[in-house]
Amino acid sequence: MRLRGKLLIVLLPVVLAGLTLQWMVSSYTQDRQMTGQRAALLAHLLDNAALRMIDERHRVLTTYGLDDLAIYVERYQAGVLQDLAELALRADVLLIVQDAHGNVLEPPTVGPRDMLRLAEHLTNGHSSTVLQLVGQPHLVVARSFAAWGWTVVAAYPLAAVKDAIRRVNLAITASLVIAGLGIALSLFVGVDRLVIGPVRQLEAKLRAFADGQRLPDLRLEGTDEIAELAAEMDAMANGIVAYTAELERSNIELDSFAATVGHDLRTPLRAIDTIAGWLAVDAGPLPDVALDHLSRLKDQVARMDTMLKDLLHYAQASQVTGPLGPCDIRALVTEQLQLLAPEREVKLRLEGELPILITPEPPLALVLRNLIGNAIEHHDKDVINLEIRVALHGRRVIFRIGDDGPGITPAEQVRIFRLFSNRPGGGGNQAKAGGGGIGLALVRRIVQRLGGTMEVESDGVGRGTTIVFDWPLNCALLPTLAGPGIRLPAPLAAPLASGA
Repeated sequence: MRLRGKLLIVLLPVVLAGLTLQWMVSSYTQDRQMTGQRAALLAHLLDNAALRMIDERHRVLTTYGLDDLAIYVERYQAGVLQDLAELALRADVLLIVQDAHGNVLEPPTVGPRDMLRLAEHLTNGHSSTVLQLVGQPHLVVARSFAAWGWTVVAAYPLAAVKDAIRRVNLAITASLVIAGLGIALSLFVGVDRLVIGPVRQLEAKLRAFADGQRLPDLRLEGTDEIAELAAEMDAMANGIVAYTAELERSNIELDSFAATVGHDLRTPLRAIDTIAGWLAVDAGPLPDVALDHLSRLKDQVARMDTMLKDLLHYAQASQVTGPLGPCDIRALVTEQLQLLAPEREVKLRLEGELPILITPEPPLALVLRNLIGNAIEHHDKDVINLEIRVALHGRRVIFRIGDDGPGITPAEQVRIFRLFSNRPGGGGNQAKAGGGGIGLALVRRIVQRLGGTMEVESDGVGRGTTIVFDWPLNCALLPTLAGPGIRLPAPLAAPLASGA
């Protein structure tokens, strides 16, 4: 996952968690605040409106001495009840008036059960509480008017309070969401520009460098840690370029030296072989001992010539490149077995994933032909069982070439990859005469040249040996093989008569 996606995944839960916490705290706070505010408003309504209306009517009666006349008292009380009903309508509250006998004077919608709960509330001396009235919970505040023995109750539905709280919370949350998203976006853009942007620039330059392009300037503007890291990587990349150039120069000189030595030394060897033949002819009849010496001399000359030719092959292995093209593994393995033309019966089983490789075919053919040829040559039975397993592993293909021949001891597993080191056969079957012992060293160098490894799996106790190596799935992705194709040198294209 890219850094931007990770940053977004980190920021979103933080913003959501903050908004959720804000909603919980705001809901609790707003509930307490608005409930207290509504209770204060109800008390204010009773003290400064309802009770004042009642007191003014009562003052008129007492001023004119009419408070003892029932007809006037009833008329003034009816007028007050009407005024209270209008006040309740304007204030959108429920005003309940109860006389000294517990009868509800206003409004008629309040039932007996509501009055029982209200009477219990008044008995307990609460000034404000929540009661179930007319089928829904109300916030209730009560006051008494002693002159007439009335109890005036102001009630406000809690649903309206909750709805007001939700509206306030929604407004606050919408503001916080916008602010949070703005902060998250600002943080995202800032981190993207200040951190991710330079990292991506450095990544692009490193990819170009890894793809074999001319070394770009890896340094970045600024004095922060990323710029310092880029400067260090620029110095390291320049060191890699210089080291690679020196290594390539050294390899070219080494290959040139090996080719020159191999070519120049073969001339005196041929002269020695010719002179040995002249000696045998010019000396006339020779003793058996002298003839044996001459024969051994010619054998050693032939062996030295083979070693020099193998040395040339090994030097030229570093030049393995294109032409790149699709390669069918099954067809290639079958072709190599036919080219070897073994004298004994070979049962070959090819299993696993068999992808089409994009690779120069000759070097892979050389590796497979040598490994199959070695397994056949050093087998000690008349029927040879070979198994080749192929498996994909990322951008590489793993080859496992196993046989049921004699195993290889751990000590010999190290030696067989050395130059001019014949592999001893099992069961008395020695290496084929004339083998230079360079085959496994050569194919291992080819595999390593393409970024792979080659190892041996054998415990040396039971039978069977497995050679494991890996090969690129697409050699076009390798910088060393992405250029114009160069055909494999002719000596490498021919089967090697190697006894490794």
